[in-house]
Amino acid sequence: MHWEHTNERNHVPESTASKESFSWALAQLRDCLDNHLECNGNAEDPLLPTRVLDVGAFQESIKLLETRGTRGQYMTLSHCWGDPKLMTAKLTVKTLEDYQIEIPYNKLPPTFRDAVEVTRRLAIRYLWIDSLCIIQRDEDDSDRNKERANEDWMTESSKIGRIYNCLYVGSLLQAKNSGV
Repeated sequence: MHWEHTNERNHVPESTASKESFSWALAQLRDCLDNHLECNGNAEDPLLPTRVLDVGAFQESIKLLETRGTRGQYMTLSHCWGDPKLMTAKLTVKTLEDYQIEIPYNKLPPTFRDAVEVTRRLAIRYLWIDSLCIIQRDEDDSDRNKERANEDWMTESSKIGRIYNCLYVGSLLQAKNSGV
């Protein structure tokens, strides 16, 4: 971000989770998009990644959406995977259908919950998190499911550059002690 363009350079809200912080962040985002050619890019929304999380509005359920060429604005979460045993939610062949109906909020690691809340508070509908949007292998997968996960990883990982290049807002969050 070009900090010389911010209106309130010297003001720092006490809490990054406060209404004041999100109002400030949203105002800065809108200012960038409205007033800086290098920030607003194309007038047309980019193609969404193959799968995104539809986080909806507050209190709505989260679900995995197969985008099929849909355009829209989305955030991404870049995070450290850490200990795989602490990964309480990930997309696998077995969870794919369930996640398209609903991903239980309480099953998400704290870092993912934070990303959902930030996305919602910035009034963005879609969120991309690699482990929830690219099919992951599961230890007890059948050979067929392992193959499907590998194929999905090969296809989707080749698109990561575009995913990060076309995002609306990126988020880099670090978890305390958990690794996710």
